[in-house]
Amino acid sequence: MQEDKEPAFDAIDTVADSLRAVEGMISTLQVNAAAMRAGASGGYMAATDLADYLAAQGVPFRDAHEVVGKLVLRCEREGRTLQQLTLEDLRAASSAFGDDALAAVDLDAIVAKRMTEGGTGHERVAEQLVRAREALEADTAWLTERVRG
Repeated sequence: MQEDKEPAFDAIDTVADSLRAVEGMISTLQVNAAAMRAGASGGYMAATDLADYLAAQGVPFRDAHEVVGKLVLRCEREGRTLQQLTLEDLRAASSAFGDDALAAVDLDAIVAKRMTEGGTGHERVAEQLVRAREALEADTAWLTERVRG
């Protein structure tokens, strides 16, 4: 039974060291929102949202996927992002694109509409932060009690 303890203690030490490293990283973290937004625009992250938009207009998803795939290919060839397409560009690809089509590739709208539990919608993130703070407080209280006791 003694042989099983050494790997457990090694694992505990590794986790403790990792937590100290992460704490140091997070405490000095500086978010560059502009760079993050630029990165989010560059990878065609909105392609599925654009296909979902077409599907909501009655276009079969398979066809919507093909239309958006061609738009992505066009963007790649022209060095553009989906957010740089005009309404005319979209309508040239499919007549199903309505006046509100550009909203389908708006990054803020994409993030905000994710309202499932754990999603990126602003309300959901706020809920997750409350839960995380409550868990941290509970863990801190538990640990403090054990250290003092």
